[in-house]
Amino acid sequence: MSAKLGTLLFVLLLGLVTLAVSSWFFVSMGRFTGGELSMPLDDSYIYFQYARSFAEGKPFHYSPGDKTSTGATSLLYLVILAAGQRAGARGDAIIPLAFILGSCFLFLSSLLVMRIVRILGEEVSSIGAAVLLLTNGHVVWAYLSGMEVGLFASMILLTLLLLLEERSKGHFHGTCVASALMGFARPEGFFLALPVALMILVTSTHKSPLTRLLLASISLAGGLQFLLNWSLTGSFASTGTQAKSVFYAQEPDLVRYYLERFGRSAGQILSLFLSDFRSSSFGPNWAKVAGFFMKGGFLAAFAVLVFDKTRRNSAAIFLASWLVLSVELSLVPWAWSVHFDRYQVPFFPIFLIVSSAGLGALASYGKSRARVASRLGLALLFGATAISFLGTTQRMARLYAHSCENIYKQQVKVGKWINRCTPRGIVVGLNDAGAIGYYGEREVFDFVGIVTDQEALDWRTGMGSVIEALERLPVNKLPGLLAIYPNWLPFLVTSGIAGNEIFRAHLDLNVICGGSDKVVYEPDWSLLRSGHAPPSFAIPTGKVLIDSLDVADLESEKAHSYRVLGSWRSEAKVLADFSGRPLMDGGRRIFDEETMNVHCSRAKELFVLMRLDADSIAIAMRIGERSAGSALSRKTGSGWAYALFRVPVELVREQPARISLRRTPFKQGANYGSYHYWFFQ
Repeated sequence: MSAKLGTLLFVLLLGLVTLAVSSWFFVSMGRFTGGELSMPLDDSYIYFQYARSFAEGKPFHYSPGDKTSTGATSLLYLVILAAGQRAGARGDAIIPLAFILGSCFLFLSSLLVMRIVRILGEEVSSIGAAVLLLTNGHVVWAYLSGMEVGLFASMILLTLLLLLEERSKGHFHGTCVASALMGFARPEGFFLALPVALMILVTSTHKSPLTRLLLASISLAGGLQFLLNWSLTGSFASTGTQAKSVFYAQEPDLVRYYLERFGRSAGQILSLFLSDFRSSSFGPNWAKVAGFFMKGGFLAAFAVLVFDKTRRNSAAIFLASWLVLSVELSLVPWAWSVHFDRYQVPFFPIFLIVSSAGLGALASYGKSRARVASRLGLALLFGATAISFLGTTQRMARLYAHSCENIYKQQVKVGKWINRCTPRGIVVGLNDAGAIGYYGEREVFDFVGIVTDQEALDWRTGMGSVIEALERLPVNKLPGLLAIYPNWLPFLVTSGIAGNEIFRAHLDLNVICGGSDKVVYEPDWSLLRSGHAPPSFAIPTGKVLIDSLDVADLESEKAHSYRVLGSWRSEAKVLADFSGRPLMDGGRRIFDEETMNVHCSRAKELFVLMRLDADSIAIAMRIGERSAGSALSRKTGSGWAYALFRVPVELVREQPARISLRRTPFKQGANYGSYHYWFFQ
């Protein structure tokens, strides 16, 4: 048999395996949805909605009437889907298009894996590695999820393949283009492109430094997406990244918790990469087979590099850098393990390649008879691992079907109900904005901030800032409907803002959604802005309001250079004023100290009125470094409490004045709720 015919048969085999596993997942979906089309993730519909707007000539607008946003994380995938929408794949027709794209990327990735392992010199392992990729259920689930996973993984593999092929020539023309596409496929791709650019600069045979610099720059072109984000929203990060990334976590306790667990989390992710994602439905013994293959191959690759000097080269160093980056970049999402580890799947083929090549290299040592026995044993190990991986496929096909059913019976159901039963001009406030936005065809306000610009930081700060963000909205932009998970936004329900329930989509078995019940409410916004004015009884006689700070309102805090030292927690409350009328305000629970600028006149007596939520709390104040005394909070009946500070003329020296407050006497763990400040002169 000629080499060309053998390769063709291998390609045909991979095509048949791809068709088989894709059909398995598609048929499973139809069985659970009653023949209806659905995606297993609500986030997929976010791409679909952005693609529809893009195809209609309104790129980066999620819904009619809203501002620009960048919730579609992959610019390249968005353009591909928009082309499909433009070609007529609208409504439900976008679902089979996304499914077919996922299947094509799965097939392409298997071909790239096969080719890469062959280039690494392991002919026997190449077809086995490709089959293992196709039989890993987590990989298949993620590729067929309607997300950018398959595209991103394929661009990673294409970049690696071209780099290995062009390394000997030293030109890297194809490599730099593939690297740029990798960056446009997902932001993490830009960081994977950094070692590519370094490789080009160091090993390129081009004599001209300008040529090497140009090629390296092209490889980093995916970074232009960060500039695009900045031009559209004022932030280099996409709105989706702001809503999900660890780098945009606001509460210091959460950041500290994440950092304390960083090493353990990195170890858990590495364990995922060196296993079948710990999910074989054939039982723990079969899962051990996959673990033995992945871990053994990984160790074999390391041993080969240590003891065989001929295999130590720039390509090995490059692969090592990508292995490290794969673990680190997987930790960028705050909830990195959600959606059955889909954030890790694009990097998994790199580890599969290393393990397969490592075992192949180990089997190539020794005399000819020993090599024959080793390769036979390797083939048997590949076969056993494929069976173990098929256990994950069986399990993940079932979970894929359940996930599609969940999305169809909850998110899609609510979206179609809104489209059918509500007026066209209504704004829908929601979390999980995908299918409801796509099928509802209404302007949305996304509490999480993935598709609503400037809202992600409010969400990451906490409920107090979410309420303050709502108070900043014009009346015509306030949601006329809420389609939410009550367990995500309990304050809206307990405060009465959610109002009357008018529709509910319930799931008996929830495997993918944010809650078992998606509830549609008709909200009551009468409490909004009720806490803006100071209580009349507490206003100093003869004094004029010159400034105010609304704690937890991020814009107000920014205007006053407001900072909290130490731990804090965002919260919102509804308490009675002195007349018994309910007032709502957002604030922060302070565990140490807060500091702010006051825009006041110098050399004039200053009065500071503070709103708290508890009685008889002593608060000490400083102006700059000088003490301004303390005040005791007093409750108005059973509701809000207030503390009034008088700052003498001689302390008001600067404009603006910098004041700091903390509980006194200060004790570790003691705290107070800070909600609002009014300043009088």
